Amino acid sequence: EIEEQLSKWRSKVNTVMNDMMDEDLPLTATGIRDMLRTGGIKSYTVEKLFDDYLKILRGRGMTGGSYRKYELVKEQFIEFIGDKERQLNSIKDSEISDFYLYLNSRYQINSSASYMAKLKSFFKYGMESGRLRKSPFVEIKIKREKKQIEYLTDAELHKIRTTELSTTALDRIRDIFLLQCYSGLSF
Repeated sequence: EIEEQLSKWRSKVNTVMNDMMDEDLPLTATGIRDMLRTGGIKSYTVEKLFDDYLKILRGRGMTGGSYRKYELVKEQFIEFIGDKERQLNSIKDSEISDFYLYLNSRYQINSSASYMAKLKSFFKYGMESGRLRKSPFVEIKIKREKKQIEYLTDAELHKIRTTELSTTALDRIRDIFLLQCYSGLSF
């Protein structure tokens, strides 16, 4: 009886794997499990993918500020596509490109690149978990701008060093700032 049951399950798994390959779906353990349980891969909305990934990020102990940036990407992308219940697999490359242009019109190049990198991590999670058939980031190149660092001149440092301040707290802050300037420590 056990061999007969195993044979039936082996047959079902082979059928599911063949169906997934015919549909160009990634063969993942999660995808196969979902096909066996529900008769097909669960239909995921954009919002559901974002929420699942944000739970993982929260579980990793991400700081509140960093986590909030991922939430902002989620909010802006859903607002841009206009439908939080939109099916994940219906997102096209052109929509990602348009979103990138939208971000570039609102933010500086490096800020929009940072948002796009976070959005890309959402879709990468979708691919790795078998919830997304094809990444819409295939043709997207995220560009960053090399920033020119401006240093204080010796005259400016001298002026900061010799300026009289009203409290000892400000004196300490100035001293710490000057230590960072002279030693190269990041502020």
